[in-house]
Amino acid sequence: MTRRVRTGLAGDGALLHDLAVVTFHDACPPGVDHSTAMAHVETELSPARFEQWLADPDTHVVILEEDGTAIGYVVLVANRPVTATGRRQRPELAEQDSVWFLSKFYVVAEARGTGAARELMTATVDVARAGNASGVWLTVNQLNPRANAFYERCGFQVMGTTTFPMGGQLHDDNVRHIPLP
Repeated sequence: MTRRVRTGLAGDGALLHDLAVVTFHDACPPGVDHSTAMAHVETELSPARFEQWLADPDTHVVILEEDGTAIGYVVLVANRPVTATGRRQRPELAEQDSVWFLSKFYVVAEARGTGAARELMTATVDVARAGNASGVWLTVNQLNPRANAFYERCGFQVMGTTTFPMGGQLHDDNVRHIPLP
């Protein structure tokens, strides 16, 4: 089993969409039905949307492959200030241009527990560091214990909350941040 991390390239939109189809619903909040999740994937994670991100110089797409098959991906947006509410909000981070947003982080279920997600996160942080990011932030549903535990192990601390609209509902997310030395 050989893993390789690579930069997403123009033309990878369909491949990334196919990954979103198999990974997105698994990360959804409890109670989100499959059809709602798939409607979100078709509009927000379409091949065309991925191609837009791949063409954007401020958006970095990273793909993890195992034996030539894509098993995970990241969408990382440069210089996107933190937006959070809640008691742990850190306003000083909202002012920093150099904080990057980890918009998407998904690994297929079969690769969980194999070190694949950690490898993809290491590559993600390396990309942000190479771009002189002062930190990385992300949002994750509060009712996703697996993802929250993973991000905690990777050093991302809860700093506030936000909501994520999907299927006519607002879902409560933690906002997590990790400073980069």
